[in-house]
Amino acid sequence: MASAFGHALAALAIGKTVTVKKQPWRFWILGRVCAVLPDADVLAFVFGIPYGHVLGHRGITHSILFSLILALLVTRLLFRSVRVNSTDWWFLVFYF
Repeated sequence: MASAFGHALAALAIGKTVTVKKQPWRFWILGRVCAVLPDADVLAFVFGIPYGHVLGHRGITHSILFSLILALLVTRLLFRSVRVNSTDWWFLVFYF
């Protein structure tokens, strides 16, 4: 069974595998956060949202659209020094 720890470890391993240049600490921390964030949807159970609901566990937060929006936001807001649409920018988007 996958866990938050497994997701964070996978993000670290993928980051180590695909990066050529040294990355700042925020890259490593945000990579782990982005890997774990979709599973925060388990909180839906606390609010009485059923498993099969779009806002339930394995709902919208596990979609490609959510991942893309999250990656674009993280890259745009937290890596402002990287020029938009540059190779480095797209690398960050795909990683996150």
